[in-house]
Amino acid sequence: MVEAVERAQPAVVSIHVTYRERVLQRYRLRDPFWDLFSPFYYVVTEERDRTSAGSGLVVSADGYILTNGHVIGDPNRLHKISVSLPDGRTFEASHVASDISFDLAVLKVEENDLPVAPLGESNDILVGEWAIAIGNPFDLGPTVSLGVVSALDRDFPEPQGDYYYRDMIQTDADINPGNSGGPLVNSLGQVIGINSFIFTGGDYSIGSIGIGFAIPIDTARSFLEEIRQYGQVRRAWTGILYLQDLTRPLVEYLSLS
Repeated sequence: MVEAVERAQPAVVSIHVTYRERVLQRYRLRDPFWDLFSPFYYVVTEERDRTSAGSGLVVSADGYILTNGHVIGDPNRLHKISVSLPDGRTFEASHVASDISFDLAVLKVEENDLPVAPLGESNDILVGEWAIAIGNPFDLGPTVSLGVVSALDRDFPEPQGDYYYRDMIQTDADINPGNSGGPLVNSLGQVIGINSFIFTGGDYSIGSIGIGFAIPIDTARSFLEEIRQYGQVRRAWTGILYLQDLTRPLVEYLSLS
């Protein structure tokens, strides 16, 4: 396990995202009397910086980084993204793309000598094999936890927050807030998934209870390739806007038998 961690961990980054948030400062009093003084009682807003932390994975030596979409949040509110490597180097990153359908995002740093973790294959994953979660839980810095692949192909037809998840890897390796976007690694040090979310057992609990989920690496790899080649994820479109019952008058009009 030590060798597996040594292969993957150098490419795992801690991500700090700073974004602008509008804050209400004062409310107009809701009373007809105070309407006389309406110019003096109004809502005041100001913009403040707010910071969140997560994890990511360097996927190319020239600076492409893969993480979760929810780690980045709304791209329109981004102010600054910084990424830190385990070796102490810190870079400012730019946002390349996000996709709500995948809960994945791509970042880019201007550097050409970054460590890269080997990627595995989703079809090779076995239930019961070792699974190592690497990331930045609670913004503590590089952290490793060990478990197994508990199940495969977990589907969530209802959204988890703003995101839909399909074919997820379930693991009991500890995944906590801040681990999102970091890799799930097998015993060979190959990345098999991108850690995304957990079940906590209650609305007010945020810690791991041993039920975590990761996006399969093949899904993440396909997303990355689409972004690097086309700048966005291309989706098939049938051109069908709506369906209509084939009624007898319509059959006669179209001369169908």
